[in-house]
Amino acid sequence: MAECKSRRGFLQAAAALGTGISFFPDVFAQTGWPQAPIQLIVPFSPGGATDVVARALANGLQERLGKSVIVDNRTGAGGSIGTAAVARSRPDGLTLTVGLTSSLLINQFQYRRLSYDPRRDLIFVSQLAIAPMAICVADKLPAKNMAELRQYLAARKGKVAYGSYGNGSYSHLVLEHMNRSLSAGMTHVPYRGETAVVQALLGGEIDLGICSGVVAVPQARTGRIRVVGITGPQRMEALPEVPTLIEQGMMDDAYRVVGWVGMAAPANTPADIIDRLAREAAAVMHSGSVKERLKGIGLVALGNTPQQFKEAYDREFQIWKRMFEASGAKVED
Repeated sequence: MAECKSRRGFLQAAAALGTGISFFPDVFAQTGWPQAPIQLIVPFSPGGATDVVARALANGLQERLGKSVIVDNRTGAGGSIGTAAVARSRPDGLTLTVGLTSSLLINQFQYRRLSYDPRRDLIFVSQLAIAPMAICVADKLPAKNMAELRQYLAARKGKVAYGSYGNGSYSHLVLEHMNRSLSAGMTHVPYRGETAVVQALLGGEIDLGICSGVVAVPQARTGRIRVVGITGPQRMEALPEVPTLIEQGMMDDAYRVVGWVGMAAPANTPADIIDRLAREAAAVMHSGSVKERLKGIGLVALGNTPQQFKEAYDREFQIWKRMFEASGAKVED
């Protein structure tokens, strides 16, 4: 076949040979993307689990794609400000968000005037990591497991306080479910973020809280707080000796769902770019160095497909909606 000197000539020659050309748009789009640096907007402060995952992803993508990948921490309104910025962005695969269950799912129940609808305005690209959470108690409590914690709560009904990192947060919804299901009469004390909850535990201001592996693992190893159970279906690799809540007989959906870190793109981003992003993200998250780094802070590297992410999201949507409505969490403007 004579050399084709243009895209049109190439397509015409392929057609003349009877070659299927349905793959050509995908090939041309992928070879042209990314045309510029990629921006990963993280709607939370530096140093947390989301930021750690985003920076690991950025480094890996930069190596694989040969383009700069910039992490932009854009905080505010429980992650809504940064997420909204991505939802409004041009759908070219160059502006993405790396967010949490809260910013990508729970916030739509909490904020009456949320400027974006995650299911309408975003495409879920990949769940990058799963984040089992730790039920932590202050070292002044005698409880070493959930059975002992339940006994403690029953003996001190109405005298125990739990802390959360904000109204309507993951920690609030799960612990309030525990409070109601055990008829414990606990007092909810909301703080501004996870760091404040840990400080309150260490200072004896509250009796229990939920912590991510990032903070639970080092504090538990020093004995300054005690981890009595793990949410989700599997143990936290960084704390393998601590059984899950399910293993300890607490079978409710509230204890089966876990936090996750996910990547999303603006709606209408071309399908071939979404698929390429998901494949590249999976390659990064499955690398040995990233898996080990995340394991050390209590996360499980995942990197699933857009379809798998959407299926998981749809399953959890109703669970979180029920929990939010039952919690009495304040709906904010």
